[in-house]
Amino acid sequence: MEKIRRQNVDVGTLVAFVIAAGAIIGAVIGVQRWVDNRIDHRVAPVEQRLTDIEGKIDDALEEAIRNRDEQFMRLMSEISKIRGYDER
Repeated sequence: MEKIRRQNVDVGTLVAFVIAAGAIIGAVIGVQRWVDNRIDHRVAPVEQRLTDIEGKIDDALEEAIRNRDEQFMRLMSEISKIRGYDER
């Protein structure tokens, strides 16, 4: 540890080290942004399609539930007519 403390670091070496560290950090940030943009451009259309499909499924499910309820009401009406409970 003493040898490290005794070493003289001139300004040129320090500047080169700071520039190298900045270049490495800049490269890492640049690569991360590039990857994020590629992911966004590939994932966004898929997410939009999934949202559209989910909407269609929800609409179909609501329609199926509505049809089921209507069929149930018709069935109950027919049962009421058969048993003589119809008040119409």
